[in-house]
Amino acid sequence: MRKRRAFEQSLTLLGEPSKKTLLSCLRSEFGISLARDCPPVKKIEKALTTILGNGASLVMTEFYRRLEQQPDRR
Repeated sequence: MRKRRAFEQSLTLLGEPSKKTLLSCLRSEFGISLARDCPPVKKIEKALTTILGNGASLVMTEFYRRLEQQPDRR
């Protein structure tokens, strides 16, 4: 849940329309869905790199930053 929240928040860097488009593309083209929990980070990073090229590093950097800020609620 924590990873999913951090990933969704990191996509806000792209703006809401782009975020929705990217989430749709991840689901349809790469089988990555955030409906339950966040899939493995490496899988997401690879898909983002395919879609965004070097721009994926911006999203992933924000993802790790947000992940560190969120408390682990277990």
